Amino acid sequence: MAKKNTNKKTVAEIVTQRFIDALEKDSIPWIKPWDDWKSWSRNTGDFYQGANLLTTSGGEYITFNQAKAEGIKINKGAKSEMIVKYTEYMRKISKEDFQAAGYVVTDRVEDHGDFYKIPARSVKYYNVFNVTECTDAEQKHDHKQPRHEWDAIEEAERIQKAYIEKSGLDVQTAGNQPLYSPSGHYIVTGRPEQFKSAAAYYSTSFHELIHSTQKELNRETGAAFRGSDGKAKAREELVAEIGAAYLMSYLGIENGYSINNSEAYVKSWISNLKNDPNAILWAAPKAIEAAELILAAAGVKVNQ
Repeated sequence: MAKKNTNKKTVAEIVTQRFIDALEKDSIPWIKPWDDWKSWSRNTGDFYQGANLLTTSGGEYITFNQAKAEGIKINKGAKSEMIVKYTEYMRKISKEDFQAAGYVVTDRVEDHGDFYKIPARSVKYYNVFNVTECTDAEQKHDHKQPRHEWDAIEEAERIQKAYIEKSGLDVQTAGNQPLYSPSGHYIVTGRPEQFKSAAAYYSTSFHELIHSTQKELNRETGAAFRGSDGKAKAREELVAEIGAAYLMSYLGIENGYSINNSEAYVKSWISNLKNDPNAILWAAPKAIEAAELILAAAGVKVNQ
């Protein structure tokens, strides 16, 4: 059953605190081997999505009531993990706010004359247990993926090229500052030979490719994005970080961002998350959505 929020903390605050705890232990939750991104429900067999890819440790999960119904004993001292359930709905937004946010009309947007409706999500959280924490409970669903036989760097290049061609994105290599320009719809990546390794190049390139999905997936790019509090920009950076890590993890390339191991990096994210407790719940599903849009351009579907 969904937990009733009987204390003062919101679902977002609870999830965010778990992330902060991990960061304070020098563990960056969105940098994981690909197998660890895969977690699923024993009840349905469906893969968890969004922030659940970051809050679970991989494998099959069961609720206390489901275990009881199946006659499965949860081991004494077993620690529960958290999943959040996203319920999608269409949110009403004025045309003025829609334009200020830099949104664009797509087939996912409903035009109601005086206002738009855009996709949004509400969340509840559940406590679940990994079946490895249960006695005599074998995995019900076999979702272990066979290791891909590919050259990871060649596959990274194929995926990047396919998305660039499909999206019409312009790529510029001049300059030393990677960026994405929403107004010009181009990215600056720098030349591959400027990087210490291919991994460093692709982690940077994928970061900017994730940014480039802003308009198609209706993340803020306009006046609201440039607000003085900086929250929208910090959220977008979190989307790009998680999305790039997802792509690198899928390919089996160790993340090339040396910044990910720096004390300043960890401290900056702790500060951002404390200032904006809704950031993770907002950014994680957006990041995965963006990464899978890029993969889909190359004919890759990862959640089947």
